[in-house]
Amino acid sequence: MICILITVKFSSLPIFTEWKHLVYVVEICKPLLKVIPVKWIKPPDGCLKLNIDGCSKGLASGGGCLRNQYGDLIMAYSTFFGSCTNNMAEARAILAGTPWQIAHLIEHIHEMRQEGHIKFSHCYREANCTADLLANWSIHRKYSTFFMEANTLPMKVRAALKNDQLVNFRIRTTKKSFNA
Repeated sequence: MICILITVKFSSLPIFTEWKHLVYVVEICKPLLKVIPVKWIKPPDGCLKLNIDGCSKGLASGGGCLRNQYGDLIMAYSTFFGSCTNNMAEARAILAGTPWQIAHLIEHIHEMRQEGHIKFSHCYREANCTADLLANWSIHRKYSTFFMEANTLPMKVRAALKNDQLVNFRIRTTKKSFNA
């Protein structure tokens, strides 16, 4: 049974019928890792940066953190959305971080992007820990909260706010996961 599971999960590994040889091969396997240094990038002088994250785990929520060019917190939020898709949670998290109340949030976000008022860019979760933690915080509490000062953030979020300007490392195994 173990041989079948290993064959399915790690097709590049040779399968041996002798237990001693199998144990030896497993012991010498070294995972092939891809390591990417990532960090939160400050916005240009005079600009603000809104990092957002939405999550959907049956119920959905979103969170965000607005900071200035020094990385100082302007405002943060954690919002509970109830039931919706992950993409809708991401879009609603953007809306929650902006002062506009609109009926067609996707259309409005698209218009603002076309007019150059918003720049969207992807960043890895390791550089977006604060927004990720805020999104998950609300899903567990099932209510929304706005934070206007860093010292009112949950302790774990406050630590992420301080640490996400440092270099973190995104570590993932490659598609060919093991080298034997």
